[in-house]
Amino acid sequence: MKRITKKLLQYILSNRQQQIKHRQQLIWQHSRKSHVHGQQDKPISSNDSSDSANTHPKKVYHQGNSKYDITRRELYNWIVASEPTHFLTVQFPMNMRSPSLDASKNNLRKLMARFEQCLIGSRWAKSHLPFYAFAEIGSKNGYTYHFHILFNVGKYNTEQIQNALNKACLQLSLPLDTIYLEKVETYEIIYYCLKEVKITNHSGCYDSIILSSDLFNISAK
Repeated sequence: MKRITKKLLQYILSNRQQQIKHRQQLIWQHSRKSHVHGQQDKPISSNDSSDSANTHPKKVYHQGNSKYDITRRELYNWIVASEPTHFLTVQFPMNMRSPSLDASKNNLRKLMARFEQCLIGSRWAKSHLPFYAFAEIGSKNGYTYHFHILFNVGKYNTEQIQNALNKACLQLSLPLDTIYLEKVETYEIIYYCLKEVKITNHSGCYDSIILSSDLFNISAK
């Protein structure tokens, strides 16, 4: 039994390292392309209007005029307006992973609700911490879902967020490596999160983007 557990832990660690490496590679590629186009990797201030964000293309990555590029620009500007400060990856243990988006969202709902309860208190729904969650399905995990989350921690610091996440995992009997928290160093991470969004010239599928207000069925701030 110990050998099986050890192999499972090794698999989880290896898979997480591959994801981090892949994410860093994508961010590097985006940054390199931005540099080639003479763009600057500069966060958009909350004082910038949406018109201003669209007027200054150097603040966004894609400059194409296809439906795909335009929609991704709009999504980017929409998300960047919240000035995300932290990036969270959630990958549930093997026995909880599912190819069903609804089942996976239900697991995410339980974890994030417990996290907010640990961070804010029992009445967290009245002043919850808004976030954007992005569902991603991985072929290496049997086409099961994991999530990337962007949020602005506001008055809280990284240590408080990490402690609340750890506490939530422990209370739900989840391993601590279910979650991986890091600071947002560049808004290019938004494009990494948007890579699963399917957009064509005729339609778009945005099921992979989940607002916290929708996840919890509460009024958005």
